[in-house]
Amino acid sequence: METVFTISTVAMVFFSVRVMQILSDMRRRNPLDEKLRNNKSVKIVLSNLVAFLLCFIPYHVAAVVYFLAKNFTEDRGIIDPLRDFVHISTCLGTVNCLTDGVCYYLILKENLLTASQERRRMSTRGNTVARLREINQHPMDNIKVKEPGETGSDTQVNGD
Repeated sequence: METVFTISTVAMVFFSVRVMQILSDMRRRNPLDEKLRNNKSVKIVLSNLVAFLLCFIPYHVAAVVYFLAKNFTEDRGIIDPLRDFVHISTCLGTVNCLTDGVCYYLILKENLLTASQERRRMSTRGNTVARLREINQHPMDNIKVKEPGETGSDTQVNGD
């Protein structure tokens, strides 16, 4: 059991650090990219790693210490508190499910807020461009001159 936890912990730390390094390199190569300057992805990876470590390390350390104490001592004054700590740390380990959910909720909420602000900014910018086109447009721009061979009046007004 401790071997699986150790392998999982090493893999989790290694890949989390690698992801953060890659994101940092991307940010350094593209300093003007606003999405890369925002550290949301790093926050996600880091919060996931911290929640994992804080929730599971106490149980696995306590389990090893309890195992050693139970096999090498008969003193109930040592074994009983260790057993209690193993139970408490087991509960702390199950809190990881809650912390992951809370972290993902908060990150999603932040991303939705940013996306909403981005949409508002883009729609405002799009409306501004459209208004500038309308302002800069000359009334005579809507008049189409008859091509050779066309029938009808000499000029035709498009639009309104």
